[in-house]
Amino acid sequence: MSTKSPLGLRQWIWRAFVQSALVPLVLVETALIAIYLLTNNAIRDAQIEHLRETALTDLKVAANLESRVIDEQLGQISALTELYRNLTARALEQEPPAQRPGLALSADGVRYTPRDEGGAAVFYANSTPAERQDLDKVARLSRLDPLMKELQARHPLVASLYFNSWDSLNHIYPWFLTPDQYPHDMVIPNYNFYYLADAEHNPAREVVWTDVYLDPAGHGWMMSAIAPVYRGDFLEGVSGVDITVSGILEQIGQLHVPWNGYAMLVSRDLNIMALPQDGEATSASTNSPTTPMTRRCAGKSSSPRTSTSSAARRPASWPRRSPSRPPACSACSSAGGRSWWPGTPSTRPAGTCWRWSTRRRCSPRPTCLPRAISRSAIC
Repeated sequence: MSTKSPLGLRQWIWRAFVQSALVPLVLVETALIAIYLLTNNAIRDAQIEHLRETALTDLKVAANLESRVIDEQLGQISALTELYRNLTARALEQEPPAQRPGLALSADGVRYTPRDEGGAAVFYANSTPAERQDLDKVARLSRLDPLMKELQARHPLVASLYFNSWDSLNHIYPWFLTPDQYPHDMVIPNYNFYYLADAEHNPAREVVWTDVYLDPAGHGWMMSAIAPVYRGDFLEGVSGVDITVSGILEQIGQLHVPWNGYAMLVSRDLNIMALPQDGEATSASTNSPTTPMTRRCAGKSSSPRTSTSSAARRPASWPRRSPSRPPACSACSSAGGRSWWPGTPSTRPAGTCWRWSTRRRCSPRPTCLPRAISRSAIC
């Protein structure tokens, strides 16, 4: 018969302590620690979400304020364009001044302003023969030079003001040596900054905005507010005001966006109009490594469309002149692409657009972002 050894007083107290105090204490402490960890994570997530919502709310308020400012500025440009259009129409109805501007005539029939005399530049393309070029119209438009200079000086966003006529006359301020920038056989009614204001595209004869395009005058990426100038039902030409995209980007670049974000300018139908450098870098990382991203654009280049509808605007005695399609370019072929002629999107390669520069060279540019329409918002 086995006998148990007597239990000492200290051992009995220890067992009683473990069973009645230590085990419940450990269980309670474990439960409290678990509850603390869970509630701490929940509180942290709630605080982060609250900070996020607060930041987004503040950002939305700032973005709406900035978009209203830009929208108001574009509205002022629209009003300025309408004023300039009305004064241009009035100037064309007046008698020409006795003194005509001093113009030079190139060997191939281009008439232009050879030097900067503080006024606007004149360019009369040789698509209109020299003997048919309307010098009285040039003289009438010269009365607008002081007005154009004043309007351009008072509005920081305005890069240039111009009038383009149906017979390929360009009257533009500030002055530059136009034959060095424009194709000599330029048919102005075939360009988007003209035909978007004609009766087909703008029957209401209101101020309209072009897509963002590469300016043939050398001012870079810009968009134009344009308005038609009619004499009765005949479209004499189109008045326009150019604003550079860089000027708008400087404004939206001052908007602070948290979490390494950036602001961009989009139209009301969510097409991108202007993208800052941070956005370009992000977009570049999503492109093919074989297609380097040097510049994102928000529109087409200012290349002419491939229609001959402008011929209908000329007198019946004039011969129809279809814009010539540029020849094939070896640079495009060697790069595995095709020459892209604006107006025929089906010929655009999937990876890269190709455009023809004013120097008649074939030059690559990255795939364009969707086309943009006038007014602004920021997201």
